[in-house]
This record gives sequence, C-alpha cells and structure tokens, in this order.
Amino acid sequence: MREAPASFLRLGARLAAHRKAAGLGIEPLCRATRLSRQVVEAIEADDWDALPGDFYARGFIKLYAEAVRMDPEVALEAYDARVARLVEPERDEPIEPGWMRDANASRSRGPSPAQLFLLIVTVATIVVFMLGVQRSKRPQQVAGKPQVTAPSSGATALGGTQHEPADAHGADATPR
Repeated sequence: MREAPASFLRLGARLAAHRKAAGLGIEPLCRATRLSRQVVEAIEADDWDALPGDFYARGFIKLYAEAVRMDPEVALEAYDARVARLVEPERDEPIEPGWMRDANASRSRGPSPAQLFLLIVTVATIVVFMLGVQRSKRPQQVAGKPQVTAPSSGATALGGTQHEPADAHGADATPR
C-alpha cells in the first residue's frame, strides 16, 4: 500500500508521523512538551473542539512541531488552512465594534434618564448649599431673648448714662 504525500495528510497525522519518525512515544512527547496526553491525542486526531480555543491550539501545535523537529510555521499554516477559516468566515464589509455602534446611537437620543436624575440631584444640592451659606451670614436671634446690640453713645447697657472719667483733681468732669 502506497502512503499519501505529506501535503495531503491531515495535520494531526503529519505530526504523528513526525513523532514516530523521531522515535518518540506519546508519553515522552508529553514530558518534553508538558502537554497532557489528552491534548496530544486530540491534536493527532484533528479534534480541535477538544482543545480550549484557537489561541491555545496554535501554541500546542507549535510546541508539538518543535518537539518532533517539524517546521512550526508549516504546521501552523496547515492548521490555518484547515481550521482557522472555518472559525472566522471571510467578510466583505468591515465589522464595527459594538462599543462604536452604541456610542453613535446614544448621541442622537440625548441624555439618559440616569444622567437627568444625576443632574437634578446635583443642582438641588448646590441650591441647598447656597441657601445654607446665605443663612449663616445673617445674625442669629435666640428665641425669647432680645438681640444684644452695642450701646449707643451716652447710654449704658443697663440703661444709665455714661460718666466721663474724673479729671486730675479727682472731680468728675461732668456736672450732676
């Protein structure tokens, strides 16, 4: 029976053929690459769904290829040719990220209800603060007690008249 050329073999079969040609079993390959047995078996079976994702699959393939002395670039190109195009279909039109669509849509609608609420609360807080500042500037009057003011000239706080200090001879300057 004639063997198919390497270019027609699946990637997993090509890697397994390189592993066998290098004289490695699965366990020694696992120790050399630190890949689990399940990962190696999934790669050799082309069971890409058993791997955690495209990013990890590419890393595993590169490690495997380097360990069996296969060109990692050739292995990754084969992976991309068979698997990656199934994962990401080609598109003719550019894809606009969701955050850009949401930003453009929100500009035409105006502020959201949450933004309006925040604005109203902020304005109310500023008004209350300003009223409090204005009240603190006015003199406070205690209930039930008259407001004390500075005495006018000639009268004392007790209702009497002020006396001028005595002159040098000890007599009052103002007559009584």
